[in-house]
Amino acid sequence: MYVGVIHLGKGHPSPDLLPDAMLRRAVAGLTPARSLAALQYRGAAQDTDFRSALAVFLTERYCHQVSPAAVLPTSGVSLTLAMACQVFAAAGDTVVCGDPTYFLATAIFKTAGMALHTVPVDAQGMVVEALEAALRRGLRPALVYCIPAYHNPAGVCLSPERAEKLVDLAETYDFRILADEPYTLLHYGPAPPPCLMSWDRGRGRVIGLGSFSKLLAPGLRVGWLHAHPDLIAAFCAHGTLRSGGGLNPWMSAAVTALMENGSLGAHVDRLRATLSARMDALTGSLEAHLPDSTFQRPAGGYFLWTRLTGPIPAGVAVLPGIRCSPSGGCEAQARLSVSLHDVPTLREAVSRLAAASRSPAALGRAR
Repeated sequence: MYVGVIHLGKGHPSPDLLPDAMLRRAVAGLTPARSLAALQYRGAAQDTDFRSALAVFLTERYCHQVSPAAVLPTSGVSLTLAMACQVFAAAGDTVVCGDPTYFLATAIFKTAGMALHTVPVDAQGMVVEALEAALRRGLRPALVYCIPAYHNPAGVCLSPERAEKLVDLAETYDFRILADEPYTLLHYGPAPPPCLMSWDRGRGRVIGLGSFSKLLAPGLRVGWLHAHPDLIAAFCAHGTLRSGGGLNPWMSAAVTALMENGSLGAHVDRLRATLSARMDALTGSLEAHLPDSTFQRPAGGYFLWTRLTGPIPAGVAVLPGIRCSPSGGCEAQARLSVSLHDVPTLREAVSRLAAASRSPAALGRAR
C-alpha cells in the first residue's frame, strides 16, 4: 500500500518513465564533431541534423509529411509560447483560449500583456462555432491558443471538422493558431489524431508547439516548432535567438541521436503502453468504486477530466477544475493524472476517494 499523499494532480512523469540510462548512452555516444558543434554558438536554424531527424520522426509518427524547413528546435512549449506572443502579437492584442485550458498558459499570456477571450471546450474540443460567432460580432484576436490532441485538462481531441473550420477562420479573420501539441504522440490506440498543421495547407496559420518533456524528460528543455517556413523565419528573427543562437543545442544533439538510432521511437511506444494501462486502471476503478463520477475516457495523453461527487481526502491530491478555468468555472470538475503513479497506486487513490465518499460526514451532506 502506498504511504503518503497520492498526487493525482501533477502532470509529472514517474521516475520509471524517465529514460536515464538511454539518455546517458546517447550523450556518451556523441561524436566529437557533433558535440563540439553543439557546444558552440549556433543559430537554431543551423541545427540541420536535428531538423532533418525530427522531420523523419514526425513524418512517420504523424502520418503527415513534415519537411525539415518546417521544424525548428526550441526549449519546450512554455518559452516558445512566450516568444510567439512577442513575434506574432503585441501587448494589448487579444488571445483566445478554451475554457477549461492548460492552467499555466494564461499566466504566459497575461505576462505578455495580452487580453484573454475564452470559448467553451466540449467533448469535441474547442467549440469553434462559439469562436466563429464571436468573430462575426467583431472579435479580432491576434492568436488563438488551443490544445488539439488529448487536451490538458479535458483529455479530448479537436474533431476534424472543427480543426478544418478553425484554420479556415484563421485565414478569413487573419489570426494565427498556437497549437499546443505535447501529447499528440502519446496515443493509446494505433494512430494519433492528425497534427493541426495537417489543415494548414501552406497558408501559414498554424504554429505547432511540440515537446520532448512528455516524450523523454521535462528537464531536457527540448522541443520543437512546426510551422510554415515563413513563420519559422519570423520566429528566428526574435532577438533572443539572434543574440544567443539555439536555445538548447547540446541536449538537442543528444535527442537527435535518439531519433536517428530508433531509441526514441521504441521508448515512446513503451510510454504509450504504460500510460494506456494506467488510464485503464484509473477509469476502471472509478467506474467500480465511484459510479457517480462522470468522465469521458481519453484516447491518449496524461489526463482524465472528471466530476467527483465526494470529498477529497487528505491522502489524495487533485487539480481542482477551477484552476483550469479562466472564467472561474468548472468548480465540480477535477484533473487527474496517470503519469506520476503506477497501476496499484492509482487504484489505491480511488479506494481512498471511495472511502471518503462513504464517510459519515459525506453521507450526512448527501442527505
